[in-house]
Amino acid sequence: MNQTSKVFLGLLMTKEVLFHLNQSSLWKEKKIEGSTRLVMTTIEKKEYIGYYLLPMASYIEILEKEKEMLLELKNYCPKIAFEEGLCLIKPLLFIE
Repeated sequence: MNQTSKVFLGLLMTKEVLFHLNQSSLWKEKKIEGSTRLVMTTIEKKEYIGYYLLPMASYIEILEKEKEMLLELKNYCPKIAFEEGLCLIKPLLFIE
């Protein structure tokens, strides 16, 4: 049995965010190219969008990645005011 641990940093996927992502041609293009680090995932029966981080990420690295992630989301959803400090940080264990 193989175990992998990761840390997920993300935001709750609201209907508003999903709507704006679906309207964004840039988002669709980046997803097809595979050139975005943003992933959508389900955690505890809720949908989130964000980044997977290395499990040993420092607090400073997490803050930097939060800014990077929010900036990337703002590029795809310019009408939404994303705020720092509202992100979920969740350690995850994957068992294969």
